[in-house]
Amino acid sequence: MRGEFTIEYVGLPNGRLPAREFVDSLDHKAAARIDAFIERLRIYGNRMQGKFVKKLTDDIFELRVKQFDRIFRVLFFRQDFRRRQSKLRQARL
Repeated sequence: MRGEFTIEYVGLPNGRLPAREFVDSLDHKAAARIDAFIERLRIYGNRMQGKFVKKLTDDIFELRVKQFDRIFRVLFFRQDFRRRQSKLRQARL
């Protein structure tokens, strides 16, 4: 599908992926629900707004996944290479 996003987990220098490890440590149903929302985020990106995605700063967003009485929050950022290249060009001028 056109316009899909790439999901990459932040890795530590020792190779660990703390966010992925956290999701994997949850019970099967909670992990599956979070993975389903991350998949939706991959497909819909910043069009997935409303009660699921909240913009915290210019660069940081929060994906909120509710399961019964628990709410999981996954922080993410969107890396827009075209926007960054434009800012770099402007900074050089």
